[in-house]
Amino acid sequence: MKPYMIGQIVEFGYNNGSTTINHQGKIVTADNMTSLYEYDIMDEKSKILYKHIPENCVYDVVDKIKAE
Repeated sequence: MKPYMIGQIVEFGYNNGSTTINHQGKIVTADNMTSLYEYDIMDEKSKILYKHIPENCVYDVVDKIKAE
């Protein structure tokens, strides 16, 4: 069973080589194409789609979007 569901707002991040970049967004698709689930996540603020975020890069479900 996948830990996150479509429609959930989640916190996710990835390492760009020197620092971890953190984002929040809504899961729009979830596929188990590899040993891990991969998610497409739409950034709620900027509407950028992050494709194929591995399960281990999704940290947590966010109850409500944090104000910046």
